[in-house]
Amino acid sequence: MSNAGTRFGPEPFHYDPFDAMTDDELDAELDELVRREPPSVTISIRMPADLLGRTKRAAAAGGVPYQTLIKRLVDAGVSRLEQRAKR
Repeated sequence: MSNAGTRFGPEPFHYDPFDAMTDDELDAELDELVRREPPSVTISIRMPADLLGRTKRAAAAGGVPYQTLIKRLVDAGVSRLEQRAKR
């Protein structure tokens, strides 16, 4: 996917990458995205409001949804713990 398509917001990442696709191409792309994404479960977590705000700002600066950033940070932290346990 490229950064081509109809822009719909002020930020460089606000664009519709699917704009030029046919319906069949879009269906195939969405099927692939669903296949690649591992199944997930919904959780509830309490965190300080300040930490959530900082996380949302960091996510916005990186152009990713804040929940995606949280998942990436948890994954990276757990991976580090697993590596330490192997030593």
